[in-house]
Amino acid sequence: MKYFIQMYKDIQKYSDYILYSAKSTLRLQFSGKYFGALWWLLDPILLMITYIFMVQVIFQRGGNDYPVFIFTALISWKWVSATFMTSANAIRNQAYILNTVYIPKHILPLIWNIVEFIHFQFGLITLFILMLITHVKFTWHIFESIPIMIVNFIFILGVSFLFAHIGVYFQDFKNILSFLLRLWFYISPGIYAANDIPAPLIKKVIWFNPMTTFFESYRNVFIYGTSPLYKHLGIWTIASVIILYWGLSTLYKSDKNYIKVA
Repeated sequence: MKYFIQMYKDIQKYSDYILYSAKSTLRLQFSGKYFGALWWLLDPILLMITYIFMVQVIFQRGGNDYPVFIFTALISWKWVSATFMTSANAIRNQAYILNTVYIPKHILPLIWNIVEFIHFQFGLITLFILMLITHVKFTWHIFESIPIMIVNFIFILGVSFLFAHIGVYFQDFKNILSFLLRLWFYISPGIYAANDIPAPLIKKVIWFNPMTTFFESYRNVFIYGTSPLYKHLGIWTIASVIILYWGLSTLYKSDKNYIKVA
């Protein structure tokens, strides 16, 4: 519990730095490039078009709502994968600052979590436009996406802390992580529904994958007009808090060693 209290105090103390860094990162992404941060949206849109062609055109599968079905998973996955990738080098890339000014190390991946969460909000706007185009009905269940995002954020933050720690000691970790994330997506029900898996054993095992709960819950509230999977979200809330504590304690305990390594 002491690490959570210390984290709260650190966030209060460095709140100006966190907001400034997040704004600067977003401003830099929007400037100096033709598309800027829009690439965050173009990537899932282009992937959506690819999967639509493969599933609906070639295999004649999926339904009228398949574009929304796949895009819902892609933007939530983009939030996860982009945050993990940037957090992996969050501490190592700031070595020059850490040698001159002390900053609690969890602040650095936290900034990337905030940046990618804001990107995700823009993704939701695009999703709503896509829902209008494909005539998917809007229901009050959309507001139930809030608890999903809260649990999702805690999970991403906890894992980001661990990846930031590993990234200090292993320079090639980001390359390995890129491969692992691609594998993770394909074993998650992103381009298919969990109920479409024919093998009973795999259908049970897949629920040990947190992305199954997140993907299916987002689809419930946005597409099907039903509540998220609260039972599964409750389990992953507990698991995410444990992961968050694990990652946070690891960063605090290794705080003084990072400068020597990075």
